[in-house]
Amino acid sequence: MKSIDSIGTITVTLFEEQTTGHRIAVKFDTTGRSQSFNNEEINLKKIRQRNPDVVHVVQYLGSYVLPIAHNKFEYIEENVERYLEEQKGALEPHMVLKQMLNALREIHSLGYVHRDVRPSNFLIHNHCVKLVNFGCATDYRRDGNHNSHQNLGNYQGNPFFASIGSLSGFNAFRKDDLEQLGYSIMYLLDRTLIPWSNSSNFDEVK
Repeated sequence: MKSIDSIGTITVTLFEEQTTGHRIAVKFDTTGRSQSFNNEEINLKKIRQRNPDVVHVVQYLGSYVLPIAHNKFEYIEENVERYLEEQKGALEPHMVLKQMLNALREIHSLGYVHRDVRPSNFLIHNHCVKLVNFGCATDYRRDGNHNSHQNLGNYQGNPFFASIGSLSGFNAFRKDDLEQLGYSIMYLLDRTLIPWSNSSNFDEVK
């Protein structure tokens, strides 16, 4: 067992099954009250129901409630940022960036926006980019119709890569994911391209 990441009450840990040696990532909610934690399970199940053969979405392996609520996922060790920095992989940088775009196209075609697009949420497994962390994701359609544009007065996700509309409190659409992807690509290529790269809090970014 090895800790991979921790944000607030959410912890991600690597587990290796003793009998098979198979490794999985397990995300724990230590409080049992995280809305994004519960949303992620629902969102990933719906995405797989709409298309069981999605390519660029992390594989969800199930969940348990006791003794601590946790979700299980395929374990993917390599993240996009490190992959591009070390330049040791088979994929050229432009192919990595293209697959990041394809990941968004894939979930958008299934009626979802991610709302937390950033470099750390793109991992690479077997030369395939996978999008992870769907706790902020949501349907952008209701009953087959596109949601109306409205100010919800809040923001979810990482403000550093947020779209202008999302930072202003408006509900997110596909264009907001693409704007976040643009900031992510700028960051990966040369983070100094982002004017707010030295900002340290939400107000400075906004």
